[in-house]
Amino acid sequence: MKKTNFYLKDKKTDSETTIMLCKRIRGKMFKYSTGIKVNPNHWDNDEKKVLKARKNYSRINQVLNKIQVHFDEAVYNYLADDSMSFVDIKEILDEKLDIERNRKNSNETLAFEDIWCVKWIDSLKVVRSEGTWRKKGYVLNSLIDFTKDTKFKLEFENIDMTFAENYKRWALNVKDAKGRNRYTKDNSIHKNIEIIKGFCRWAYERGYTKSNAFEQIKGFDQKYFAPFALSSRDLTTLMDIDFSLVDLNEYNIRPCNHARVKEALEKTRDAFVFRCLCGIRHGDYYQLDPSKIINNKLQLVTEKTKSVIYLSLHPYASSIILKYDYKVPKLMNQNENENLKLMAQISGFNEIIEIVYMQGAELVREDKYRWELVTTHTARKTFITNCLRAGIPPHIVMEIVGIKKASTLQRYINISKADIEESMEKLNNYLGSKSA
Repeated sequence: MKKTNFYLKDKKTDSETTIMLCKRIRGKMFKYSTGIKVNPNHWDNDEKKVLKARKNYSRINQVLNKIQVHFDEAVYNYLADDSMSFVDIKEILDEKLDIERNRKNSNETLAFEDIWCVKWIDSLKVVRSEGTWRKKGYVLNSLIDFTKDTKFKLEFENIDMTFAENYKRWALNVKDAKGRNRYTKDNSIHKNIEIIKGFCRWAYERGYTKSNAFEQIKGFDQKYFAPFALSSRDLTTLMDIDFSLVDLNEYNIRPCNHARVKEALEKTRDAFVFRCLCGIRHGDYYQLDPSKIINNKLQLVTEKTKSVIYLSLHPYASSIILKYDYKVPKLMNQNENENLKLMAQISGFNEIIEIVYMQGAELVREDKYRWELVTTHTARKTFITNCLRAGIPPHIVMEIVGIKKASTLQRYINISKADIEESMEKLNNYLGSKSA
């Protein structure tokens, strides 16, 4: 998600003017009045925050940070729920601002939330990617929802094993705007608990709290089953498709939209295959420009981990770069995922495979068409899996893709039955064929 912008309603005035929140969403401009006024002389237009010269500057910036966190969550829900409108987003923000005003009027301070939103996230903005610190904001919103539903008192000394168990129980049952389970997998919930615990440790180490109750939280590890990835044959299939020849009537696409959809499918395929051949993260792909591609080699510093990536481009990846004159195709993430599924369906990825994950104490097994599982993240999993299948040592793969922990690499590896059978055949040949 692109950065939210705060602007002054009238930056040329000599008196105080309203701080506006503005963002383009799906081609439409969303505008929202925060109700907070400052003099332009007290506004940092580059950093989008109030300067120290303004009385109560810290409190105002704190509220703006919280508005940004709540706005990000509202937009996320808006993009996932077709029934939501800009009016719904504004109502959500109005509710959050009312809470802030009531808190100010009663001199009440929720230290936990304030430290998370202002101190922690601000510190992360300096050293971590935007996607990373925004994720922390989503987790805080989840935590606030938990406190509302359960009357839990959000204080550091209450973040312990009992909290973690109750939070997981709540998360397994909480619904989204459409009445669906918000969290369907243990891993998503356990990741949230890990982030909450990480924040408490950060606050404890910096003296914001004397409570180390968070250290009681154990047993919420994330369990990873074989991820979905494409084979080299699948990639060849994608490369060979000419979307101009595809009959979209078979996929219930209205004839008036055929030309637009075919163009979008071609761009989606090119962007996806490029990442399958390079292994870079979705966010890093969107930062690509001619300065990062020199002599057919990709050179960049990753946004998330600040690792240096240096690799030679596959011939097909090079052809994509030339095709778009070094301006790689970029689409909205949600539209891209929809197009990827249609692309995979057209490509014949119609086999049914079993997906396994934990939901509470239950091991859930679901049958899915392969095309249903293709997302933007599949590209990176595909690159890593194919690197290992090609015999590239894991430590080299980690260096190529900018992964620092072996445990992280394991999440991306798809080991198929064919891989296991081939490995066992190699072992049997090595040990010899003598029988009892």
